Amino acid sequence: MREITDVKTGMKQISLTAAWRGYDGRPHTARLITRYGRNGLNDYFYTVH
Repeated sequence: MREITDVKTGMKQISLTAAWRGYDGRPHTARLITRYGRNGLNDYFYTVH
């Protein structure tokens, strides 16, 4: 899943989420969140469950 939102003027937040089931049937998710500024400044945050 992909989601793009306006954080504030000149900045976008992009969220990517992947979900799957492991060999044992348990659900897993991974999520990457990155922010991009108008002049090229960016940062990211990554989680796995």
